[in-house]
Amino acid sequence: MISRREAITTAAFAALLPGSADACQISRTHRAPVFDKQMQEKHLRLVARFFGAIDKARSFEEIERSTKSMLRAGFQWPGPQPAKLLEAIPVGDLVIVRSRAIEEISENECNRYAVLHAYYSVHFDHDLIALMNTISFGAI
Repeated sequence: MISRREAITTAAFAALLPGSADACQISRTHRAPVFDKQMQEKHLRLVARFFGAIDKARSFEEIERSTKSMLRAGFQWPGPQPAKLLEAIPVGDLVIVRSRAIEEISENECNRYAVLHAYYSVHFDHDLIALMNTISFGAI
């Protein structure tokens, strides 16, 4: 039989160490977030159009002109420069892109550009690309 003093001590200890009390609690299931499938498809089409414009252009100035209507004001191009779309996967409200990319290098004077393999996360502001972050890149 547990004495009153032991019961009070145990209750005080449980209050001071909330982690130990968590083991007895039933965890609630969290609902998976529901994403708008049409919005995800719209984002994928926008990314495909964006990379299509990059692929057709012959200079960076032409890329900037042809993609201007797709980008939110203040958009900054990521490094390395995205080039050819290989894969686009919607992940919630953003799109993860696997692409070829181009990086300017100073080591080789004959070929100033290196072709890399890169992953980007593309964030949107309604129907515009707001932000494109480089996740990782490396040699092909």
